[in-house]
Amino acid sequence: MTTTNFEKKLQKLRELYLENHPIDEAEDDVFTPLSQLEKEQRIIASLDECCEKAETLANEITQQEKKDSPSIDIDELKNQLETLQNRKLLLDQKLESLRKGETEIQRRERIKRQLLDLELKRAKLLLGQKDCSKIDQKIKQKAKLFKGEK
Repeated sequence: MTTTNFEKKLQKLRELYLENHPIDEAEDDVFTPLSQLEKEQRIIASLDECCEKAETLANEITQQEKKDSPSIDIDELKNQLETLQNRKLLLDQKLESLRKGETEIQRRERIKRQLLDLELKRAKLLLGQKDCSKIDQKIKQKAKLFKGEK
């Protein structure tokens, strides 16, 4: 298939898709890529919103405890607060990685290199018949990070 035929077919497919799936002007900005600054601003705004909600929930929990409300209500509020704190942690990590300029793939590659270095150190210690328990522990930690666990 020649390049011109491919381009024509691709253009026809795009037109067909847009006919069947029209995009509102309000939705149009969803498909435009954000700059680093815009991403950072949105994350910071979400973080601020999370902090405000967490603060109001904490105040509400203390008020409920003073009123001796049922423990079910307080537990539900505490679960919501914990969920917000987890979201805040994720947003903090996202902001940190955005500021570093490090993508998930780059992070995994960095950890992979660190794992290889640790394996090399371990092999040298084994050849010298020395204790390598600390290196083994570090390798386990890096392997967990590589798998995405905490």
